[in-house]
Amino acid sequence: YTGAVKRLDAIRQQLAHLDWPTAPVFMINGLKREELIAANSAWLHELYFDTLGGDGALPDSGLAVALARDFGSVDRWRTEFSALAKA
Repeated sequence: YTGAVKRLDAIRQQLAHLDWPTAPVFMINGLKREELIAANSAWLHELYFDTLGGDGALPDSGLAVALARDFGSVDRWRTEFSALAKA
């Protein structure tokens, strides 16, 4: 998690100092892509940490409905999420 946050901060520093009108398109594309990857990594870690210590039940906030809608089922989401975490 610390690595993802440090990486995200470093990328955002580069973006903050980027001369947007003259920067090569491949540089902008690469930095924005890496920003998205690092932000997703940090967010997924935070989501995981927020669920530690619970009773294992899904909250009543509609999460189960959204996961079933987007992934077909909660079990399918859990399988995909676990595989991505190991990748």
